[in-house]
Amino acid sequence: WMYTNLPGFAEWHSLVPTAAALEPLYSPEIDMLANGKAFTPEMRSWMSNIYDARGIRSRAEVMKTVVIGEVLRAPHEARAWVSLGCGAAQPVVSALSTIREYSAAIPKTTLVDYQPQALALATKSAKAAGLEKNVETRQMNILTQSGISYDPARQGGLYTNILRKMRKKLPAESFDMVDAVGILEYLQPDDWNYNYSGVISTKRKMAGAKTFLKNAYELVKPGGVLVVGNMRDTHPQLGFTLNTIQWPHIQPRSVEEITRMIREAGVEGELDVYCPDDNVYAIYVIRKG
Repeated sequence: WMYTNLPGFAEWHSLVPTAAALEPLYSPEIDMLANGKAFTPEMRSWMSNIYDARGIRSRAEVMKTVVIGEVLRAPHEARAWVSLGCGAAQPVVSALSTIREYSAAIPKTTLVDYQPQALALATKSAKAAGLEKNVETRQMNILTQSGISYDPARQGGLYTNILRKMRKKLPAESFDMVDAVGILEYLQPDDWNYNYSGVISTKRKMAGAKTFLKNAYELVKPGGVLVVGNMRDTHPQLGFTLNTIQWPHIQPRSVEEITRMIREAGVEGELDVYCPDDNVYAIYVIRKG
């Protein structure tokens, strides 16, 4: 029915499951999609009101509130932020813009994604906001079992080996804020072999949710925060998302399930859980002691 009766749906749906498909959910006021097709008034109405879009926006607002709060605790202190699986990074750029409005020190921000197309969109968004000097992009597979960090204090060997490792990984305990709000729901709890058509193709065993949480937490400075999210099993239009839009591989989970998974990963920091009243996502903020 949507393909036949909703102008612009086919043009938008062709972008699923890439980061470009999320742009109008974050910003339904846009006029054009990333593929150059028009974003129609009919689609604007849908993307303004469906629960998926509302949940995406409320998830972003929680993440922004947490990060801005961290910065404003000491507004002139230099901070570092890394966004894992950043996609087009709309919430990150929005948060940095708000921090600038407060005349606070803008964090040095690293945007990490596996898809070059997502990083290109993120760079375009940062440039449009005048923040290109505050961000850098890194193409990385963040789901390697061996981890995504290296310990700068324990590097040995030749200088070239150090540089090679630095290009592939991120320095441990070097970031005040680490966010990964859009990745956890795509991962099974334990390490597994997978192949995401159109996103990543590999037959190697990769990090499951628990390994990923442990690896991401290693990047956080003592006193800093890890922010993750997962779609809830209370999503009011869950059947629409999974069966009509058919966004692939999503695994909705209860707050209790994610909380247990965090502890099973050995992540023992102070935990706060935010549940916006649209009931689409829960956001988990873990402060490292």
